[in-house]
Amino acid sequence: MFFGAPTGLFCQLREFVPGTQSEIFQDALITLTVPELIPRSMRRLIASTVDQTMLCLTDEPNTVYVYQYLREQGQLYQASWTKWVFPEGTVLDCGFIKEDLFLLM
Repeated sequence: MFFGAPTGLFCQLREFVPGTQSEIFQDALITLTVPELIPRSMRRLIASTVDQTMLCLTDEPNTVYVYQYLREQGQLYQASWTKWVFPEGTVLDCGFIKEDLFLLM
């Protein structure tokens, strides 16, 4: 589960993940390495149920922030952030159907 927390001009994003014991969960700050990437105006988080991908929409009309990660058996091996900018479009919404991403422009 992902959630955001506004901090000043930017937004921190966290992931709620299982801890070392089956009944205990912990949160991981997934924007630790990019604290000034996601604007405070975050309006929607979209997670894929197939791929290890999460999208973030903000009030920036032509931008989608993409978080991709590799987690196996509770261990995070790799994570990356990407910023997609569509110079001639406005992203109204987006969503996943299985492994396919659909953007409503």
